[in-house]
Amino acid sequence: MWAEIFEKSQESKFPLQFLPSNSVEEYELRFVVWKVKNISKSAGEKIDLSVKINIYQNNHESSDNTDIHYNSRDGKGVFNYRFVERLFYPNKYNRITIKVLKNNTISTEDKGQLVIDLTNYLRNIRRTKSKIKVKKCFERLKGISYKFK
Repeated sequence: MWAEIFEKSQESKFPLQFLPSNSVEEYELRFVVWKVKNISKSAGEKIDLSVKINIYQNNHESSDNTDIHYNSRDGKGVFNYRFVERLFYPNKYNRITIKVLKNNTISTEDKGQLVIDLTNYLRNIRRTKSKIKVKKCFERLKGISYKFK
């Protein structure tokens, strides 16, 4: 334990600092998939697209898929998919993986993925005790552009 003693006149020079506890707190992640574009395909080919989202927390994994955007001729897929997941912090491992999939009759083909480490976001939320909003952004992977909010 550490204690500092000041005179009353010095009190304003050294404001109180917030010290977080090690207790686990629950948070909520809200994630929206709006659109994917520039998905590679053969000339004249129609492709069926979906997005798979995985959340990893320590030894727990949860996943969900968007609906399928059928018959994309231009490599674009439009969705209005909302994902809500409970997260816990502190936690050794908080990560979200977003994959764009080409859906075939028999199987699915991974067209690219984006991995986001959520640890810094959760640390900032815990420290500031306020919600954060991540601006709409584009990520380019393997020639694919993901648009998400």
